Amino acid sequence: MKTRFHRQLIGISVAAACAVACAPGAISASNPFARFEYNAQKQTGAIDLSFSVDWNVSAPPTIMPTATGAPVPLDQAYLQALIRETARTVFAMSNGAHTLRNVYIYDNSQFMNTADIRIHNRDGRSNANISGWLRPGTRNEIFPTMGNQVETPEQTGQVIAHELGHYFYGVFDEYVEAGRPLSADNPGSPAATDTAKNTVMHDQYQWWNFSSSADYADPAAQATAQFRVYKASAWDTLVRNPTLDPLLDGYSPRHSFEPFKTWGAAPGVSNEAARQTHDLPAAVESVSMTLNPPVRSLVLIDLLAPAGEVEGQKNAVARMIDNLGASTTFGVAATNPAGTLQWVVAPAKLAAGAERDAAKQAVNALAEASGSSVDISGALKELLAAATTDAAAQGNFVTLFASNRIVVGNPAQLVAETGVATKTVAFTQITLGNQSHAESLSEFLVASTRPAQRYSVNSGSEIGRVAGRATQNEKAKSESTVVEDEIETLLKKGETVTRDIVLSAYDTTASFLVFGGDDDIGHLAATTTSAI
Repeated sequence: MKTRFHRQLIGISVAAACAVACAPGAISASNPFARFEYNAQKQTGAIDLSFSVDWNVSAPPTIMPTATGAPVPLDQAYLQALIRETARTVFAMSNGAHTLRNVYIYDNSQFMNTADIRIHNRDGRSNANISGWLRPGTRNEIFPTMGNQVETPEQTGQVIAHELGHYFYGVFDEYVEAGRPLSADNPGSPAATDTAKNTVMHDQYQWWNFSSSADYADPAAQATAQFRVYKASAWDTLVRNPTLDPLLDGYSPRHSFEPFKTWGAAPGVSNEAARQTHDLPAAVESVSMTLNPPVRSLVLIDLLAPAGEVEGQKNAVARMIDNLGASTTFGVAATNPAGTLQWVVAPAKLAAGAERDAAKQAVNALAEASGSSVDISGALKELLAAATTDAAAQGNFVTLFASNRIVVGNPAQLVAETGVATKTVAFTQITLGNQSHAESLSEFLVASTRPAQRYSVNSGSEIGRVAGRATQNEKAKSESTVVEDEIETLLKKGETVTRDIVLSAYDTTASFLVFGGDDDIGHLAATTTSAI
């Protein structure tokens, strides 16, 4: 039996806490399409998710033959079957509380670094960040094959639901990991000595239910990653106020979702019978799938960065241009020593071929500018305003490359002036160099992507909890040193000599460098950090 697991990035993805709000809903800081909305009258929640796949859906490749012997084309029908099964499984595991609503899919690796779920057409073991929902830099990686065993789209849809158990709901695994000793340093890691539970967090192919208190009534059967971390079953965890969770060193705090907040014990009726017959029409009927929705994506390049880092930015933007979909309006701007904005590529839809080549040539012609630290508030204000001028765009992305020479003068004032707090703008910060202004830039990032009303449901309890987590902040700083050491080792081996992407994983108190490359910005964040 093939069992999936998750991989946690320790301590580097923690930003300010983000409570989940009622309408107009909580919006992801990584993607403007990710949203959760609660219907108080029906007592159900609707989930919007973004997907990115690394192939061309219009000219789909195939994966190896399945057990039926037929090759599987990775076309729209494949994605529809996968999403239907994800929807059914999420509906069942939440006991009807949550449904998928809008699913937005990008192909050709578009927005791979910001999508909620990234599907790679290669062999691998699926993994997700714990409580990664609404947090920048988190990852949810899905592979249609593992160990060269091919899954049906339905099986992969069930795997996605399992990973959403980690990424969206924040619960841990309940399976046995053969050959892995129990680690006191990694309590959230399954071990060979664990006691498996008949739940979706053990085997999503057989069970779709979360664990309940009955699964842990026997003290001798409490050995799971889930119980080691939360001291409770998955269901008892979901209905508990996150502020009552044990202190989770190295993990982001859980989000609290309606209607779990008003539910007590685990439900007496399971959806297992419905799962067996796939008789979950409400879950499927609620889903709308959109392929390559029109979006507006703007990039701000920092010419004040050292020359080598400017080259890294330019190469990153060139890859973004290569991966553009026909429905994306794309623009590139650059800072200058005066702190004002200059357009390098005016926002437009770029046809493949000559137009994209011309855009890359314009970016490549940029050179390092001299100057000391400069306030780019005016440039950001203009860029953010430009991001929301396209009425046809269903989502807006702004990516900022920032060096230690860049500051934001008054983040709160800038957010108020641009109105980004009331618009669906996904703001991605990619920091370069020794980030002496990390606190200012992170403050801007948090302010521009998490409007105040999103904290209203828990009356700021999650905010206060993170603000008081001095020990975890210190842990994040120490772990940043560990990551830097790992990167230095890679550099000494020559493994990243020819790679050109630079990014920083960060929280509000610590910032550090990750050098990398490969197919998408941020890939090294998953491959150079300790994995559970």
